[in-house]
Amino acid sequence: MASGCVSISQVQPADTLGQGHYAMAVETAVQHVASPYLSYYPRYDTAVRYGLTDAIDVGVRVGYSGFEGQAKFLLTAPDATVALSVLPSIGGGLFPGTSGTIGIVNSSATVLAGIKHHHGNELVGGVRLGNRLMLSPERDGELELGLSVGYSARIGKRFGVMLELAVALPIVESSGASANLGTPSSYAGDAMPLSDRFIAQLNLGVSFGRQRGER
Repeated sequence: MASGCVSISQVQPADTLGQGHYAMAVETAVQHVASPYLSYYPRYDTAVRYGLTDAIDVGVRVGYSGFEGQAKFLLTAPDATVALSVLPSIGGGLFPGTSGTIGIVNSSATVLAGIKHHHGNELVGGVRLGNRLMLSPERDGELELGLSVGYSARIGKRFGVMLELAVALPIVESSGASANLGTPSSYAGDAMPLSDRFIAQLNLGVSFGRQRGER
């Protein structure tokens, strides 16, 4: 399956922006996936997010991830030192493949926990459950479990930088009507060792905009 077409991370802090605030971001990454064609490659995405309320952000991400709708729900108090949030997303698109165009629908649910300090900086860790469905040229599915760790730093009142490392492992894969636990992806001719099936992504995000407490 085309495991590398969409991002396996959110590249954002656990805290929300705050009502009426916004952020525009550019995300660059190097992604590794077990593939006989291209195992390491760069990827780029852009994102726009808006604080609908103090506890809810909405946004979109466009680029290598296709078109993705995002939301963030803050579960802790906005002024708490520790931020805990849930981030659902859904999207997809058409991607070039070796045998033609690949149509993919991607959805995920991520739980982020962040420790806030020093005027908006945040140490962030996340757990992500993602589902990937290939609609064409063949119908395949994949459920993956991922982890991420990163650091988001504010530079002045308008800029932010985030460095993040994310990994994911396909735990259930399907082809047509069958579903298998721990089976190799359809692009592999035979079974691969578990260590070779991890997807890894090193991200650098740069954002511009306002967040809670800034005027």
